[in-house]
Amino acid sequence: MRTLIMTSNETEVPHLNKVYGKYHERYEYFPDENDPDPKKWHAKFPGDFRAAVAPFAAHRHYGDNYKWLLYGDDDTVFFLPGVRKMLAQLDPEQPLALSDNLWHDSRHPRLEAFRCLPCGFDTSKLPAAQLRSNNSYVPRAACPYCTRELACPPGRPDCDITGAHGGAGMIFSVGLLRQAALSYDRALGCMYSIFGCSGGDGLVSQCIWRAGYGFTDPGHSLLHAEPYRHILFDNMDGRWFLKDPIGQLVVGNCDEQCQEGLRHAVSYHVRGKSYPSFPKAAAFMYGIVEAHAAALDFIDLSADTAGRAGRAVGHRVLPARHAADPHAQQLAAELAADSASGSAAGKGKGEGAEVEKVAKGGKKGEEERRLRKKQRHH
Repeated sequence: MRTLIMTSNETEVPHLNKVYGKYHERYEYFPDENDPDPKKWHAKFPGDFRAAVAPFAAHRHYGDNYKWLLYGDDDTVFFLPGVRKMLAQLDPEQPLALSDNLWHDSRHPRLEAFRCLPCGFDTSKLPAAQLRSNNSYVPRAACPYCTRELACPPGRPDCDITGAHGGAGMIFSVGLLRQAALSYDRALGCMYSIFGCSGGDGLVSQCIWRAGYGFTDPGHSLLHAEPYRHILFDNMDGRWFLKDPIGQLVVGNCDEQCQEGLRHAVSYHVRGKSYPSFPKAAAFMYGIVEAHAAALDFIDLSADTAGRAGRAVGHRVLPARHAADPHAQQLAAELAADSASGSAAGKGKGEGAEVEKVAKGGKKGEEERRLRKKQRHH
């Protein structure tokens, strides 16, 4: 994984590259828009243009020796297990722009947005409700890739788009960014010709569209009767379990649908402006990535019933040469009961369960030592 980050602080760039280069991070400077008349800005905020430059600057810097470029805001989190799962069946050599969190009619995510499905997508697997002829939620599968013409409905060949949501992120193939129409210089020329765009994500989306390409929806959400509950890029309906996956799993609030959402999630928009400071927002971003990884391990462990099968807690098998001692057997039974009691308490107390077990660790260890000593005497 290599990362390019655009910044407005020109003097810090050399230091940032020196310190963080070992983590495969690259920092580049691009100024804010500073025209005193905001009507002459290309997007809504002074830093939006810089954000739009990022994917093209990354391709210029790293060249084309990669497969996929993940593009998002500075408060976008990508979940790599879900990213890999989504990309596994797609060809990075084709010019692809991926997202299922698209703007339409000033809202997002909207499944009415003009887009394509991946080449080879089997629409016969869609729920019956999705296949109705008057259902505008189902775009066409585009082969070999999504063009403007294929993204537009058959009756509206001249349709237009507002694009993908930057906070939810987008994923571009190397095949897309190799296109001459999307080279660094030509992309900047395109963006400089646009004024008053809603944001950097809109600038990027419009220039991809003008170059002749549409967005491809991975199609995962459409395989379900309630598609909005299965959006991959910043699932709005799934924010409650993505924000605290371990907590939801531990208390039993994450059913099979919730667990499927965790496995397939591609991104999460943290909404950094809602945090009182940058360090706190950054800490949450780090925490949510670690929690997501732990949640996937938790799900796998819970499903592995064969691997967890074994002897009862507290059971001890004595070597054949030792005769069973009644006192030792009684003590072992008491230890087993004590351990079972501690486990039951842990299940009901969430985070306090570990504290409960540690507090009992001293007494339990002393009893085990007494048991071993008694066995040696026999």
